[in-house]
Amino acid sequence: MQNIKDELQRIILGDGPEGQASNLQKVRHFLNSNEETSIATEKQQQLKSEETARLLAFADVFTSHPRSI
Repeated sequence: MQNIKDELQRIILGDGPEGQASNLQKVRHFLNSNEETSIATEKQQQLKSEETARLLAFADVFTSHPRSI
């Protein structure tokens, strides 16, 4: 069992056969870059939600207490 784990670790870390390691490295890079993009998108959505809530609160206050012109 340890031999299988060692072999898989060598392949994943890039110490395996050249073609196999190269493809796995490409996949890892792709997945990691998409994960970072996903996190940034989630944060942007959170900021938009907060901004929307603030605008709605402002609009509510503004319409509840209109200024006389």
